[in-house]
Amino acid sequence: MTQRPVVATIPDGRGFLYQARDGLYLRSIGELEARLIPGATDAIDPFVSPDGQWVGYFSARGVLDQRAVDGVSGQLRKISISGGSPVVLCAVSIPLGASWAADDTILFGQHTGIMRVSANGGVPELVVPAGENEEMYGPQLMPGGRAVLFSVTTRAMRAGFAARPNRWDDAQVVVQPLPSGPRTVVANGGMDPRYLSSGHVVYTVRDTLFGVPFDADRLVATGGARPLVQGVQQPVGVFAAASNYDISDDGTLVFISGAAPKRSLVWRRRNATTDEPIAAIPPDAYEDPRLSPDASRVLVTRAGDIWIYDIASGRSSRVTRDGVSLMGVWDPAGAQIAYSSSAGGNLEAWVTAADGSAQPRQLTRLGGEIHVDSWSPDGRSLTVHRHATDGPVGILIVPIEHADREPDVFVEGKPSAEGADFSTDMRYVSYLSIETGRREIYVRPYPGPGGQVTVSVGGGQEPVWSPNGEVFYRSLNGDRMFGVATATAPILKVGAPAMLFEAPYYISPTGSPRPQYDVTPDGQRFLMIATARGADAFAARPRIVVVQNWYEELRRLLPVN
Repeated sequence: MTQRPVVATIPDGRGFLYQARDGLYLRSIGELEARLIPGATDAIDPFVSPDGQWVGYFSARGVLDQRAVDGVSGQLRKISISGGSPVVLCAVSIPLGASWAADDTILFGQHTGIMRVSANGGVPELVVPAGENEEMYGPQLMPGGRAVLFSVTTRAMRAGFAARPNRWDDAQVVVQPLPSGPRTVVANGGMDPRYLSSGHVVYTVRDTLFGVPFDADRLVATGGARPLVQGVQQPVGVFAAASNYDISDDGTLVFISGAAPKRSLVWRRRNATTDEPIAAIPPDAYEDPRLSPDASRVLVTRAGDIWIYDIASGRSSRVTRDGVSLMGVWDPAGAQIAYSSSAGGNLEAWVTAADGSAQPRQLTRLGGEIHVDSWSPDGRSLTVHRHATDGPVGILIVPIEHADREPDVFVEGKPSAEGADFSTDMRYVSYLSIETGRREIYVRPYPGPGGQVTVSVGGGQEPVWSPNGEVFYRSLNGDRMFGVATATAPILKVGAPAMLFEAPYYISPTGSPRPQYDVTPDGQRFLMIATARGADAFAARPRIVVVQNWYEELRRLLPVN
């Protein structure tokens, strides 16, 4: 799963596209094997031209995760469906959905509103400006070209980019006349709409596809909404804004089905070949594990909240109850927890007592998107990284007791930097950056000055600086764990990376730098998230479902008067 849709149909129904880690694939109906489209390895949000000869997409470079070298923005591109050299159409920022209209123009969402550009490229024009605090996704030109269908939500922020993870659950499906006119609400509480030639508008609410009869001439719904298909996969992450489905002009429905599989917490000793199950803690969709300072408890994100589990007994306690919290970290005493939450509207840093004895306190009101990374060993500050609108990601130091004070900038983020973790003596900080064009792990003096030293070799992610003095990190595909011995006094010394073990443990599908593991203070045991393997993995794997002649079922369920 990613933070953007990964499937798109060919308009005449002869096939569909899907995005994999190594690029876009074309699967023709009636053929057993899919074909990689050469040249589109960095594509996200694919969509197809009306004649089925071109694939439009956003270039992933610097767009989705805002980690581009020197803050370079992304591009809207097209490529022949048979592959080749991509054609750049225009520059873009964060992608908010796109579609290729019958008049050979492309509509796409941006922070400023709905844009339109020629399918041959050029300067985009703003056709539907976003209102104050509005964000729009997935524009589609209605028949006749006199209106646009899209979903719209509120950013609910004070400044910068809104990262409220559930904001699209509260979106509206709307139709906006062109060049201007009153907006019509098609559905309250829906997103990612499509107008179909059958005379319907379909959209999703969480994992369910809904439909409503719609008069394209009068731009009004002519009946009530009805659920049509359940189990449609939603992308995950704070940038997620749509669902994994598409429908061709001839009525072929393609969607990804499958709930997120449950995962288990396990121990893995360094240089061992097998896991040690933690039987007391039942499987669930765990993320962001963090061991307490004495390694007796683990902090995890589960279903949008922070939980604590006692490792020996399996007893659990719920730290947050807002459904929009994640990325928890312990203070050095194991008494408080800092985390990121959009409970106040925007994703900011918060702190609360681990035992629930005090009300949560909001630490930052910085705008943008604040990800909590670590708590300093002296207990006085947090490292966070901030995603700003259309810019690189920088590392900030936020004081715990004086959160109203402007945070110190540790790494400006040119190129982007994130995932900071202190050494035990607080003389250095490790972090992740992509200044070479791929993720690598670096160390630099704290609070400075001084240059950085490269720790990883051949790429790395998810850095953790262990109390035993090692920097641990995972390979780019997440399958290998490395340890690097360090000494920080009297000067920094960094050893050679040593592979400790190899296995396909869980890695964030959103590309987050957040470590999905933790290590005991002695550096000997690693708390990992084990995913289903073998037959269980095959059974849990999401599937692409293709339903031909789906219009027949649609008309039966939702007759058009």
